[in-house]
Amino acid sequence: MVTIKKILEIDECPSTSVTSNKTFTAIPYQQSRLIHFIRHGQGDHNVAGELNYQCYKSEQWFDAHLTQEGWKQATYLNAHLRQINLKPDLVIVSPLMRALETAVAAFGSMKQDLSVRDVPLMSVGIDGPHYVVDQRILSRNPQHILAVELCREQLGVHPCDRRRRISEYRTLFPAVDWSLIGDEEDILSTSDKRETKDEITARARQFLSMLLKRSERSIAVVTHSSFLKHLFLSLPAEGSTYVNVSLLCKLYT
Repeated sequence: MVTIKKILEIDECPSTSVTSNKTFTAIPYQQSRLIHFIRHGQGDHNVAGELNYQCYKSEQWFDAHLTQEGWKQATYLNAHLRQINLKPDLVIVSPLMRALETAVAAFGSMKQDLSVRDVPLMSVGIDGPHYVVDQRILSRNPQHILAVELCREQLGVHPCDRRRRISEYRTLFPAVDWSLIGDEEDILSTSDKRETKDEITARARQFLSMLLKRSERSIAVVTHSSFLKHLFLSLPAEGSTYVNVSLLCKLYT
């Protein structure tokens, strides 16, 4: 397994072999991080965009929800995580509706009879969720779910990639930690300029650097296809594997 820390440092380390151009560095176990990357489930905008790409530019799909199929994908992932007993120390999630819904469905626990002490990860409100299996999804560990702007989808132009006001998200996802997002409004996305490949790649590497500064050893990240594509393509061949970003709710460790 190649750690993210090794990947970020690989170009800066002197070669340890006179017969190879590859560079290697030993990373103490205590400094390593095991990162699990997850793309969100199928969203309403994905279905519309497959029929007509111009739908991605429609306000109809502003901050799109998961489809019924997307909810199924996320709950299947929940079962898989339980089967392999994967309990990350931290779940980082993009502050967009489809990623948040995927995160709480994949890492939460659905209950019919709720204790007054239970704090919901998600509660019905605003204009959704319209396909959720249960009205409240609860934390099962409890799991720490942290919203981070750096792992949002490619910014700009597409309404589906704009976020809501943080106060709206707080109402719908009361147990999610919003402490790292200081702006109520979405100040990152613009209607006239799409984030360039270089810009999203730089943001992805900034996100990886942020992960290394966390104290948690095992971290799950629920994010988006374009972000994942640029993140993995920015890594050297020694530490990266091609990922089919068309796959939904798949786990990459």
